[in-house]
Parts: sequence; structure tokens; C-alpha cells
Amino acid sequence: MMEAIIEEVSKQLDYFIEHKSPRPDQTTVLFDADLKQTKTMRKKEFAADYRFAQEPDIPFVNIKKAVEETHVDNSLLPFPVESILINGGVLPQDAKFFTSDPIRSSVFLSINKEIKDPKYIAKTLTNNLKPEEYQKVTNIKAFTEIFSLFKEEKISVILFQ
Repeated sequence: MMEAIIEEVSKQLDYFIEHKSPRPDQTTVLFDADLKQTKTMRKKEFAADYRFAQEPDIPFVNIKKAVEETHVDNSLLPFPVESILINGGVLPQDAKFFTSDPIRSSVFLSINKEIKDPKYIAKTLTNNLKPEEYQKVTNIKAFTEIFSLFKEEKISVILFQ
């Protein structure tokens, strides 16, 4: 499809450069993949040639309404999580560790939601949990309490031995 678009844009641009106006003919084209070029299938003479007949068996969909009703939680996407980490003082390569896995990202976000210290949380998690152990974290509330207790006491957290 990209080759067809590139070919057709190139043809139309060449015509425009040569004639200082857009091509007057309106055509339906197909792309020959073997020859890597577009070919005219038919010419359209009038606007009516572009008519559209609605398919009677397909119900109307209000796309605007569907888009407005769709909710996407962007907070779990890699870029916002990475931004929180990097803005909180975490090195970009360390931030990638959390954004490369949705479970690690979720654990980090849940704890950071309460403690609000990305650098401390990221450092403590990476020092105490192996990558495969994040899926074992089921009680985020307990983790958050432990983190906040140790943060106040300035004692390093040892979660697993």
C-alpha cells in the first residue's frame, strides 16, 4: 500500500511541476506489485461517479459517540510512567526496566501513588526484587506501608532474603 501511495503521489507531483496545476482527470487506479506501479482502471467524468450507496445490512455507527465513550487509562502506558521516573531522578535506562513490563510498572505506580518518591521507590524495588518476583507482589498496601516506614527511618529495606 505504501508503494502505491508513493508511486501515485510521485506521478501527481511530476504532473503538477510540469503543468503548474493538478491533474484534471479523476481516476480509479490499481497497484501492480510486480511492476511496482499504479495503473488506471477507469476514469471518472462527473462527481456522481463517486456516489456512495449505503449497505442496508450494516447498521450506522456513531463513531464520535463511540470515541467519546471509550476510556483509556494512559497512566499505565510506558511514556507517562517513564516520565514520572525520569522526572523523579531515575536514570533513563533504569526507568526502562519498569516500563518494559506492565507488572513492574503497575507495582511501581501503586507504591508511588502513596509515597510519591519515584527515585526512592525505584531504587528500593530494583535492589530488593528480582524481575520475576514482581508478579508475586499481591498486597500493594503492605508494600506501601513497609516502604513508608523504612523511608521515615532512613533504613534500607530488605524485602526478600
